Amino acid sequence: MDERYGPRLDRKLEAEVPIKVAISKLHFSDGDSVDIPENGVTVIVGPNNSGKSFSLRNISTAASGTIDHYGEIGPVVTGVEVNKESEHPADIIKWLEVSGWKSVQIPGQQEAVYGVTDHGSNGMTKSAIMGEWRRGGALGGLARFLLKHEGTENRLSLISSEQMFDPLRSAPSGPVQLIAFDSKYLQRVSALTLRAFGEQVCINTFVPTLELRLGKVDPYLVDGQVPYHIHEQYASLPTVREQGDGIRSFVGLLLHAVIRPYPITLIDEPEAFLHPSQARRLGRILVDETPGDSQLIVATHSQNILQGVLESTSREVSIIRLSRGPQKEFRHNVLTPERISRVWKNPLLKYSNILDGLFHQGVVIAEGDSDCRFYTAVLDVMEQVDRDLDLLFTHVGGKGRIYKAIAELGALTVKAAAIIDLDLLNQRGLLRNTVLAAGGSWDAIADDYDVLQAAVQELNPEAPMLSEVKRAVASVEANMGGEAVLASTEIERIKKSLKGKTAWGIVKSGGLARLNDSGYSAGVRITQQLAHLGIFLVPGGELESWIPLDASKELWLSEVFENELHLTPSSELRNFLLQLVKYFDA
Repeated sequence: MDERYGPRLDRKLEAEVPIKVAISKLHFSDGDSVDIPENGVTVIVGPNNSGKSFSLRNISTAASGTIDHYGEIGPVVTGVEVNKESEHPADIIKWLEVSGWKSVQIPGQQEAVYGVTDHGSNGMTKSAIMGEWRRGGALGGLARFLLKHEGTENRLSLISSEQMFDPLRSAPSGPVQLIAFDSKYLQRVSALTLRAFGEQVCINTFVPTLELRLGKVDPYLVDGQVPYHIHEQYASLPTVREQGDGIRSFVGLLLHAVIRPYPITLIDEPEAFLHPSQARRLGRILVDETPGDSQLIVATHSQNILQGVLESTSREVSIIRLSRGPQKEFRHNVLTPERISRVWKNPLLKYSNILDGLFHQGVVIAEGDSDCRFYTAVLDVMEQVDRDLDLLFTHVGGKGRIYKAIAELGALTVKAAAIIDLDLLNQRGLLRNTVLAAGGSWDAIADDYDVLQAAVQELNPEAPMLSEVKRAVASVEANMGGEAVLASTEIERIKKSLKGKTAWGIVKSGGLARLNDSGYSAGVRITQQLAHLGIFLVPGGELESWIPLDASKELWLSEVFENELHLTPSSELRNFLLQLVKYFDA
């Protein structure tokens, strides 16, 4: 919660009228049901085409008690359960009136109606509203008063001018009227906008048409009148409606989710038109600033929105991840905020974009950035891959942390694979942890592992080669930029070239083919079993073995890209990456 720019709006929805309405349960197309917080925030995440936007439309349809043109509610969410509570059915009428829903007397009708709009809505009579409120189940016609679905198609039109009203005769109906009526709302919107965009907002309450403007004016009265130059100051300021898409979207959501929200609000892609930092701030606002007894359901494809939500603790949060199965069927999983927060708060995982995997079909974890860039580039040019892959390539700074990332992604129901150098086989404990994190059994490979290790021990360490020493010196010279004194890193690089190769160093640089027959066969069986678990070991030993060059590790990727060598991958490299793709398709 950020109170440096003014106190948050600690209030409830029209608290003086005790009604309660919320969606308590979602029914999914797989037959499962999920409870969601009635006074909290539900965030729906998932990869592209997983049904996030569809689910909001389904929820809106089900809560309204209507069906689509196919005669059903929807393919993702097939139904909802709605709770409606009040001490007396007439409370819903009182709530409408204090919420600014004006009644209109239509000629020829005995009862006044509520909800008449300029868009042709005929509204509902008082008796119809009370009857609908008494009935159990869906909201029916009450949905126009109690539920709002904010899609992306009208996001930029959420801000509009409103007419001044007489507060002695009626309640403010729109968010701009409410801001004009109570200065604390204007102060909060202005504070949040200042924090996100560096600009305040103001409104001239002394004119018939109320319009939010960008800037600040300090109005005052002289003999009970507003001086003309104050009106000029307001008129000289640009309206918020004239601003860029980002600030219009941000302020529009503030108006309709914070200032004048419906009891149930659905927002699709709140991150639309916003920069990452603004989206993250909006995520916090949607939890901290919305009324405590309102219900918010958000569908997002933004890690920043999710991060903002997780940084807030003022309201209960539920997270649902949608995905598609092998037959393109919709699937869902409920994720605990505690689990996601644990990933987010772990610096080693937080800064590796692991959490972004929630919005992809799967995640490929490599040892370093060069691995990620190389494999992504090769996949882009492989004609055998006939579609864009929704895979996130990321790294966690070496093989030692990969098993932790696999475990955390599994807990988040995100399918994960790893590409690791062959010398993972040299570290029994780390290999075992990686196998277990991927859902495998150590006993299944233990015997072959012992055979492999015995074969490696039969290899004789190799003395340093002159070519290796020359390559190390050349790399140092290329990186020194004319400096005469060697830095410690350059010294270590030359020292390393003088050490020769250990037995496992020979395997890493030459692959399993350097082993005897029994060791080679055991190694192949292990790598095949690991591949079934999504753990892919580089058969040639390490990344640079795919395209052998007379270059240091630091310069290898640059030379590959500069010479466009990734455009013609070997058949072995193609088959290796096709295995990876098939793993995610399974």
